Amino acid sequence: MKKIEELSPNERAFVESIYAQCTEEGDCLIWGGRVTSSGYPRIWIDGKNLMVRRLLVELKYDRPLASGEIAASKCKDPLCLCWAHAKAMTTAERRAETGADGGYSSHTKGLRISISHRKTAKLEGGEESAVAIRMDSRASHVVGPDYGISASMVRKIRRGVAWKTIQSPFAGLGARA
Repeated sequence: MKKIEELSPNERAFVESIYAQCTEEGDCLIWGGRVTSSGYPRIWIDGKNLMVRRLLVELKYDRPLASGEIAASKCKDPLCLCWAHAKAMTTAERRAETGADGGYSSHTKGLRISISHRKTAKLEGGEESAVAIRMDSRASHVVGPDYGISASMVRKIRRGVAWKTIQSPFAGLGARA
């Protein structure tokens, strides 16, 4: 397993170009570029759509991922590309890890979903709070509890996916004589 300092100059330049599109949140580097429909970082290189974390894991382990292996993150944030968090694991290991965390338990899963809906359904203060969240420079996991929402919802608000500012198409036209 390579450390980031052991990469060749070309590999290091590639990793730095990836990290230029990330924002630091705690010990995570959160991807700010394009994502797949499942929410995982992707990049367009030489006419191909490539998974960013997979590229990083292959550089880190200095080999292509084997059949049945996936590129995962220790923090389990789908947008995190931190070198220290990137790891290769089999799908069986991922299932075991998810099961140990209660990811397959219907009661636990249902509870997490209902909590998520509760957190995303309302934002106290409405649009004013959304504007304040966009202006707040603190990490999303710090801002979220202040407004009673999850860190992922803070990121959605900042990206404009949730709580979009909607303006009238007639705004700015003024009175016509």
